[in-house]
Amino acid sequence: METYPELLGCRVQTLYLDTTYCSPEYTFPRQQEVINFAASTAFELVTLNPRTLVVCGSYSVGKEKVFLALAEVLGV
Repeated sequence: METYPELLGCRVQTLYLDTTYCSPEYTFPRQQEVINFAASTAFELVTLNPRTLVVCGSYSVGKEKVFLALAEVLGV
């Protein structure tokens, strides 16, 4: 952030950091592992029953890679 042209020359009075998930109790799998799991699970379930409806919740941005992986593996 120190090299962002928009911030050069700005004096920061207060900086808030969200450290919600910095605690060691939160150990999340790598993003690619989660994407692969979602894609393989969807593929397996649709293969077993082609009428399976796959629904993905998206309350915010960040799910695009999951959507694309599912679309690719399901051919949709």
